[in-house]
This record gives sequence, structure tokens and C-alpha cells, in this order.
Amino acid sequence: MTMGPLVAVEFGGMGNAFYGYDERNVRPFDMSEPVLTTKNARNSLKHSHRMLWMQHQDGIKGWNKWEEMFEATLKKEFDIKPNVVPQRVPARVAAPQPHAPVPPAHSAAPPRAAAPTQPVPRTPPAATPAPATNGFSMASLASLARARNLTVEDLSDRNGNLWVRTGDNDLHVNKVLLAWKFTYRHGKGWWR
Repeated sequence: MTMGPLVAVEFGGMGNAFYGYDERNVRPFDMSEPVLTTKNARNSLKHSHRMLWMQHQDGIKGWNKWEEMFEATLKKEFDIKPNVVPQRVPARVAAPQPHAPVPPAHSAAPPRAAAPTQPVPRTPPAATPAPATNGFSMASLASLARARNLTVEDLSDRNGNLWVRTGDNDLHVNKVLLAWKFTYRHGKGWWR
């Protein structure tokens, strides 16, 4: 599961562990191939090149319950707040436009069609108000793209996805796109 920059590999149950990998770096495993659970084996989910490792064990590191330790660590290190359900604010759009179904976030198959991309012209950030992080609309996306010099590629008319072709190094852009239910794909950008 991916949460912001964290790729979480959870082996549930007492005595097992949680492995965390940095989404911005190359993972030591490829989910399109069979994976192993032998530590440090080729294409293993358990690897020493991790950014986080926590045990499912009560009474360690000053915590009574391992669940509390996990929650506090994820909040402190990654600003991930378990058990917080974000409120959905409906977008103010004239009428919904039909488009292709969006694959679930765990889908490994990006759209096949490639189309030429046109960068959106940049306007000075001071002239463009920061787009709201709630209520996605194409106008809000265009505003964000102008303000941050982003390239937007809409393949929905060909049963594809809406792409924002940028990395994940701009925390403001990440926050806005995550709130708008975009999913990041390393090396390709954000899609929904």
C-alpha cells in the first residue's frame, strides 16, 4: 500500500513486522513479478534497504501496544494520521462529464495510449491564487498547472486517465493532488 512517499508492506500478526520503503527511490521488489518473503532475497518484500521497520510486539520502545507505536510513528515521520477520514467536499461543476472508469489505486496498468503533451503556460505564482485542496475541477487543475508550471494530459476521451506529468518533490502539489484523489506513479506522474 502507498501512503504519500511511504510504500508500506505489512505482515500482520504478533511477532511479524511492518516494512516501509521510500516511493521516490527504487523499491527492492517489483509487484508485476512473483514476490518472496525471504529477507534480502531477489524481489523480496522484506529487505534491509528500507526506511522504516516496526515489529508487531507490545511493550517495546516505551509503548504498551504496538498499534499505538505504529500510529505515532506514521504521524510523526510522514504526517499520516490513521483513523482520520478526510471530508469529501463536492466539486462545484456545472454538469458531470462522462469519462472512462478510473482503475483502482492498486492497479499496475497505466493507460496504453501516448499522446503528445503540451505544457501549460506559466503565470507568476503571485498572480494566481493557490487552488483549494478540496473540490476537484478542471479549472482548479488548470490553475494549479499554471501556478506550478505543470503539464496536464487528458486521455479520458480515449478510455485513458487524466495525468499530471510531474514528480512528487513538490509537497504542495502532492497535497493538492492527493486531496483530489490522484495517484502517483513513479517516473510517470500523477493520474486519476
